[in-house]
Amino acid sequence: MSRWRIDVGLYALAAVFAGLTVVISSIPLYRTWGQGAAGVYAAAAVASLLLARIARRRPRAARWGRGLVLVAVALAATVLPLLVQADLATDGNPAAHSQPEVRVVERAGARLASDQSLYPVVTPGSPYQEIFPYLPAMAVFGLPSTLAHRAGHQGPFGDARVAWGVATLLFVGLALSLAPPGEARFRALALMTALPTAALPLSTGGDDLPVLAGLLLGLVLLHRRRPGLAGLALGAAAALKFTAWPILLLAPLVARDRTGRRKRASAWLAAAAGAVMLPTLLPSAISDPAGFVQNVIRFPLGLAGVASPAASPLLGHLLVDAFPGMHRFYVVLLAVAGVLTLAALGWWLWTRDDGGVAALAGSVGLGALLAIVLAPATRFGYLVYPVDLVAWWWMLGGRLPRRRNARPTEVPEVSLASA
Repeated sequence: MSRWRIDVGLYALAAVFAGLTVVISSIPLYRTWGQGAAGVYAAAAVASLLLARIARRRPRAARWGRGLVLVAVALAATVLPLLVQADLATDGNPAAHSQPEVRVVERAGARLASDQSLYPVVTPGSPYQEIFPYLPAMAVFGLPSTLAHRAGHQGPFGDARVAWGVATLLFVGLALSLAPPGEARFRALALMTALPTAALPLSTGGDDLPVLAGLLLGLVLLHRRRPGLAGLALGAAAALKFTAWPILLLAPLVARDRTGRRKRASAWLAAAAGAVMLPTLLPSAISDPAGFVQNVIRFPLGLAGVASPAASPLLGHLLVDAFPGMHRFYVVLLAVAGVLTLAALGWWLWTRDDGGVAALAGSVGLGALLAIVLAPATRFGYLVYPVDLVAWWWMLGGRLPRRRNARPTEVPEVSLASA
């Protein structure tokens, strides 16, 4: 299938998704996004169909047009809704124009600026909007709001979503400038900027996007055999949310330096990641261990006596909802299964001689899909992790298993000198 037909298909599917969001979603903010984005994606599908015809006679012009369509979609479906909703949130009713995580992070930024504990006291029945279920570094994205309020400025640029969007674009731009060239890189850019995997969460409350962007940069640097820089990027992502930790924990097993050495590269990666994570994580964990555990560990697992908004009807949530008495046992069972799965993946990655970074992205992506389906407190939005990780597996050289009678092909190495 040609790249043009894939473009038409992806934009058409995105238009259908946006339309279904308008009809099905129970969140007014999501429906507002869908109303505007459906037309944008439909127009992009038509434009891509026209470009497919132009490509037969003028391929260079069609390639330029393809890039312009992507930029236009990113501006119209992601950036514009983000800025509009962020501006409307300053009019006195922020809850109507942002997801709860936006205000949660902004309040954490205010506590960080005033040198207070990031983690409020959690008691059974506490409103979930008052809980800070992130690692300490996430509070940095709430600082622009605090600074804007102190300066007396009312506008969209103090909104945490704008800070998330800027960080995401910076990390993605740097990562893809170093990534292997080709069609997969274009797809990764679309997933992280223009398609609903980025547009919907960023414009409404996408705290996962900077985490994913940091993981992308770290994986690309691992692929380029820059373990120290990869450790900094992965450490930054892991300092925000636990969702980045599986990649970080397994990354030393596939790290190589420019001479192919593994142990030295693993040490550099671990040291660089620790240099980012420890100064941000330890002060809060040591100064308020009870608050840290209640907010960051017990609440996401559904063990703090507070109802979580992460309650999409996936298998794990349905099981716990049907059999509430098994909740604690189920969480322990999942934790044990998760540790065993990470250990098995680690052994498999350690025994590979090449292609380890792509295998890391793909295997963790599939594992994330399973974890999201089975988790007791989950939401459909988390599916962005397996979708992006599998796309990066492809970009970094991952291939589906070949048939036995297929002719083997070599995956070209990326020149280190071209970085």
